[in-house]
Amino acid sequence: MSAIYRGIISVADKFVPAKLAPFWNHPAGPKTIFFWAPSFKWGLVIAGIADIARPAEKLSPPQSTALAATAYKEKLNNYLELLETDSKYTFWFKLSSFFSKIDEDVVFGIVYIPPENSVYHQPDTFDQVENEIRSFSQNFKYICLLGDFNGRTADEPDYFEIETHEHEQDFSEFMQDNLNCLETLNIDRKRKSMDTVKNRSGQKLLELCKGNDLFIVNGRIGDDKHESDKEKLQVLYTDLEETLSDNLDKDKVNSFVSKLSNLFIKSAKNTFGSRKDTQKRKSTNKKPKGDKPWFNEECRFERQNYRKLKRKLKFRKTDTLKREVSEAEKRYKNTLDLRIVKSIESKSSKLKYMKTSDRKSIGIF
Repeated sequence: MSAIYRGIISVADKFVPAKLAPFWNHPAGPKTIFFWAPSFKWGLVIAGIADIARPAEKLSPPQSTALAATAYKEKLNNYLELLETDSKYTFWFKLSSFFSKIDEDVVFGIVYIPPENSVYHQPDTFDQVENEIRSFSQNFKYICLLGDFNGRTADEPDYFEIETHEHEQDFSEFMQDNLNCLETLNIDRKRKSMDTVKNRSGQKLLELCKGNDLFIVNGRIGDDKHESDKEKLQVLYTDLEETLSDNLDKDKVNSFVSKLSNLFIKSAKNTFGSRKDTQKRKSTNKKPKGDKPWFNEECRFERQNYRKLKRKLKFRKTDTLKREVSEAEKRYKNTLDLRIVKSIESKSSKLKYMKTSDRKSIGIF
């Protein structure tokens, strides 16, 4: 995708007027993602203004919901403060403690690290981010990084493990062990990542975390916490022991059974797969079942004989068999024509001598 985008930009470069060149080549111009994000945001605003002249029944609920969510986020302006830096890769802002309800303000950095094979990638990218983190850490206690680092870290640790041996002096009491905060928040130390590959950007990201007491959230909390089925069973077993030790009630038992059932169903889907049964669309032009009243045993015999010869002709195309198929087809059609004529004559005769005006009783209409 990045190669296609660069190709489009290189072609567009040839048609940009000289007056628009400064805007086109600006660090936050159309060549970068920083231009398109607010452009789409203003597109939502313009779309919302256009809805004023539209009837209420023609308004789009999803679009209106998106606009409402955008307006709600704008209420955070009273609690946000942009932090100016010279960074080309990070957008910094501060969230007030009055909103987060914690003891100090929180500094957020929205990061985008270009991929390793990108022409925009620089070898000192992570160094610039680290310098800004250390600068902010002098005045702020909480720092959170968001965005796309284009780094694959597998499930390797993002912290230093303090190991002591019998014949070595123990300095752990003089070192700050920030892993305690994970235990306090009931978060596992080891990340459970589905990705098993590590690239150079991922290694730099791990070093950034280790050197600045940062922890990677992905693989530790929420849906990103990829637990194996065995680990989930162990958790359920612990919950069952706690449930049995307490006073049993219907809600606790139902909750445990529901979790266990979902675990078995998910494991079965991962092992055997799943299939959606699609209902066949009912044809509106479907012919009524059954043969016509005039279609008797003689017609069925000629039809069966004709179809049987046609099937043989598919596998053995000889002149003799072709003649037999042609003759069987003629007999079948002649039989049908004869039966139709006789049926019409019979109904005409009944209609002639009938004593009622209900013609439908004969079956003509």
